[in-house]
Amino acid sequence: MSNSVYLTLTERIINLINLPSELVVKTMVNLTPGRFDFYFKAPLSTRLACHEALEALCTQSKGLRLVYSPKALNEESKLKSIAVTDGRLLLNALGVEIQSGLVKDAILQLLNSVHDHVEWLHDIVTEVCAAWQVGKKPYSTGPEQVRKMLDAFTFITWYEKQGNGCVNTDIRTLSAKLYGPTKQLENLIGLIASLYKPRLTPEIAECKPAEIMAYLGVSRFPPNIQAKGPLIIHQKYSGQLDISMSWPSASCPPDAIEKIDVTKIPTYLLCIENKTTFERYTREINDNGLVVYTNGFPSRSWIRVFKLIETQLPRQVPIYHWGDVDEGGYNILAFLDRQFTREVIPHCMLPSTVRTYDEQKEVSLDKLKDALLNSTSPSIEGLHTQIQALIDSGQKVYWIEQEHLPVLACMTKRP
Repeated sequence: MSNSVYLTLTERIINLINLPSELVVKTMVNLTPGRFDFYFKAPLSTRLACHEALEALCTQSKGLRLVYSPKALNEESKLKSIAVTDGRLLLNALGVEIQSGLVKDAILQLLNSVHDHVEWLHDIVTEVCAAWQVGKKPYSTGPEQVRKMLDAFTFITWYEKQGNGCVNTDIRTLSAKLYGPTKQLENLIGLIASLYKPRLTPEIAECKPAEIMAYLGVSRFPPNIQAKGPLIIHQKYSGQLDISMSWPSASCPPDAIEKIDVTKIPTYLLCIENKTTFERYTREINDNGLVVYTNGFPSRSWIRVFKLIETQLPRQVPIYHWGDVDEGGYNILAFLDRQFTREVIPHCMLPSTVRTYDEQKEVSLDKLKDALLNSTSPSIEGLHTQIQALIDSGQKVYWIEQEHLPVLACMTKRP
């Protein structure tokens, strides 16, 4: 039936009786011009066709009865009310699933699985069950997607048992291990990211789902940590890797690293966000610095390694970070500043007022400033002050690809 009035009427009735908390078996729906104007304003031929379809539905379902308004001679028929006499029979005739049964079954599945979960998932289950009972979709997931929620719980339970900083795996191999199908986990990353967001720092929580998964240590192609400088890495199964003997750098999977020795005190530690910039710096600058690549937002497994390095460094060795001069780059800067026990000094990260080419896009100074709001280290506060000065001056600043910037060595003293 393509009659729009009939379809709208039946949809209204379904929504009235098919509640997530219960099925309304009997009710009376009074048709008033205010609430059902689409019916009263419809052409006569459309209303008569609607009546015919509803009468057929009454006969088919045995759960519906029509009540017409009294009419004078030759006056057209109009519905006064529609009585639902058996909501279950009506929904069955319309081929509509009963929501309360679906919700009840989905909640039961969640509650039966809760004993296998990590502690904080118990709160998620309580939240989701309460929301489903009132017709809401927490984390954009309804009761009809309970299997998806359970699969997300499977990943989280597995992940939390590994221990923070110990995961560095490709997403398809892990999917095969947890579910069978190799692409199943890729279909869950949006939900998993949403479930983890309240438990992540603001910088990480604002990332895209794939970036959040990479931070957790699960990505399409897990990268190796790259470094240049006086390091010896003690690997789990293959002995020692002397980074200082490799030029321009050397790499190692983070989960293979058991211990790190700094063989010579470096003049600084520099973290670099971008691969191209890291490759340029390690080739063009040859000094006593220690340089590591962060791969954008470093994952938990990478942060573990960075902290191992820091424990080997005397307090007087400064830590620098060179990242993009945009909101993402500043989020990484603020994030790293909280990971180390000493302040992180921004390197070459002051916004530029010079346009180097015509298509160069502008950068929002307000967003840069907001990204640094939670950082209290002196160097980052100084950068925050410089940004505020640019805002006050009304100058425009531009996003610069790091390939346009000269490679400048870090200073042992702040400029």
